[in-house]
Amino acid sequence: MLATYDFFGAYFPAWLPAMVCGLAATVVLRTALIASKVHVRLPLPLVVYLASVVLFTCLAWFILR
Repeated sequence: MLATYDFFGAYFPAWLPAMVCGLAATVVLRTALIASKVHVRLPLPLVVYLASVVLFTCLAWFILR
């Protein structure tokens, strides 16, 4: 059975909060890269940010389970 969380009487799948955490962590990472001016040296920014979303989502999934 899949894990679910109860938020205010509604049940949400466990991957949904993990995805939100992954997106938020990627936004923080992007802000840090822009502030440090590293973002101009990224070879494929779209791929880097998509990979970071996947990485942070998987990490959040393992933590929240």
